[in-house]
Amino acid sequence: IADLALSLEKLSKRDICGTYDWLKDEYRKIGQSKHFQDFIYAKKSLVTFQRELELLLEFLDLNKTAFYKILKKHDKRNGSNSREERLSSIMKRNSYLNGKKLEMLKHIVDDLIFEVNSLKPRLPEGWESRKVYTIGCFDLFHRGHQNVLLALREFGYFIVAGIHDDESYFKL
Repeated sequence: IADLALSLEKLSKRDICGTYDWLKDEYRKIGQSKHFQDFIYAKKSLVTFQRELELLLEFLDLNKTAFYKILKKHDKRNGSNSREERLSSIMKRNSYLNGKKLEMLKHIVDDLIFEVNSLKPRLPEGWESRKVYTIGCFDLFHRGHQNVLLALREFGYFIVAGIHDDESYFKL
């Protein structure tokens, strides 16, 4: 309780000029620490890889469904019943199509992300009110934009995104 009272007291204190520059200095120290930089790099890399694995699994599932429907239509048009036989033959020859190895890899990556999160450096008090600002041209939102916004979340609680229009973007 004494630590909490001391922390709250420090958080409410302003410096001589009436600002919270001490808090900014704490953020700068953490942001420049090797531990924090390694944490951000590891987490961003693992989360990006996790998302790519999820997309691969979705791709496999969509293609399996599409191939099933194509064979179903083929059977209907030709009056045959070879769909199940062909599908099992394809799955037997191409065992990677079942996605089991990708699922196993995804579970390993999930565990690694959990472990990396447990190693997150302790942020200074006041993090809950920290605002992070980024600027960009988000005309077509894609995974890269998503990755940037997710990574920024590690630096502060609120994310403010400035958006360029086409004209100002080309002036950069």
